[in-house]
Amino acid sequence: MKGFDPIEFKKIVDEYTSFKGVTHDPLTGLATIAGVFNELKERLETEKKLGIISVKLLEGEKLESEYGFDIYDKWIVKIAGILKNLIIQRFTPLENPILFTIQPRGDHFLLVFSILKEGKLLEEEIDALLMKEIPVSCKVSYLPIVYDPANRVERVIWRILEKLEIERLREESKMEIRLRAIFKTTLKRAEIKTVYQPIYNLEKNEIFGYEALSRGPAGTEIEEPIMLFSIADALDELSELESVCHWKALIGYKKIEDANNKYLFLNTSSKLLQMENIKFSEEIVRAIEELGYSKEKIVIELTERYAITDFKSLKENIEYLKGHGFLLSIDDVGVGYSSLHTLAELKPDFFKYDMILVRDIHKDLIKQRLLEMVLNFGKSVDTPVIAEGVETQEEYDTLLKLGIKYAQGFFLSKPFEVEI
Repeated sequence: MKGFDPIEFKKIVDEYTSFKGVTHDPLTGLATIAGVFNELKERLETEKKLGIISVKLLEGEKLESEYGFDIYDKWIVKIAGILKNLIIQRFTPLENPILFTIQPRGDHFLLVFSILKEGKLLEEEIDALLMKEIPVSCKVSYLPIVYDPANRVERVIWRILEKLEIERLREESKMEIRLRAIFKTTLKRAEIKTVYQPIYNLEKNEIFGYEALSRGPAGTEIEEPIMLFSIADALDELSELESVCHWKALIGYKKIEDANNKYLFLNTSSKLLQMENIKFSEEIVRAIEELGYSKEKIVIELTERYAITDFKSLKENIEYLKGHGFLLSIDDVGVGYSSLHTLAELKPDFFKYDMILVRDIHKDLIKQRLLEMVLNFGKSVDTPVIAEGVETQEEYDTLLKLGIKYAQGFFLSKPFEVEI
């Protein structure tokens, strides 16, 4: 790995600080390293020893490419919020901790504080918090920074940062090997858990359908769908994984009371439906036929985690599935890759309105106007809109007021599992 040239460090910092706004991150509101470097230098010269906690999203470039910068930004902001709250709860004003990010809109956070005996425990505490709250993996490291009069302070600080970066790269390598082994075992044993999220008809106050959601083995690093499907894609096993997910969802669905009279929404990656052949689509049809389901009650929910680069193949696969009687739902309308072109060309039977735009909609007039636009568009093409992620009474009341007829979320009902 090419190292940073410490001789050029001050020049680079000066260049950073010469640009308006670079000393503070506009995304999180935190200072950047350029904004706090002089303070760090003075603290180390005065206190002689500091503790530093590093928090870095693992495989950030890959995750951002897969999920888009808007989702990735949400994770960065959430991590910053967790660290800010921790400072309030954990430190006294006299300890004067410094929380900053390496660069504007960056995914690497540093928390520097007067040295604590329990620094390692603090590392474990932060790691546990992030594992609970963030659906992707972070590398959390604790190191002391020790003043050395024989070394220039600037270089001492930067060498610590380089050491943290090397540790992160090693952790990514170890994580990849570990996840590969866990995933291979999971796929071989078909250890996929399916939970069913009820979708409600709000006018009739009854369940309209269910969305089948897949999870990895409980307690593993691939339990959350983001990690499960990311590792599958990295190993070129996405098709095999989604086939297992579909089978498990369909088998379990038979045990839900009155299931035949409800719609079942099956998540399917747009990447697989962009293949030039229709093999994957044929497997979906075969699975439905073998299990004896009415195709008219099966909704293929197109998840657009990936950019649409082959619209011709995608449209051919969708037309094949529709020709066999399946319905189509477009997920994440309003964010991601769900463009107006996609909606116009594929002519879905349902729009899924993204939970990011539902969150705190009662407080945000822009979000309310956006939903009104989508609802008007849906009415004009006779396509119902389903609001996702309804979590509070206020959100529910606002959605009703704006004219939403279908919704899902924890406020209405949590996902449930069916024993197979």
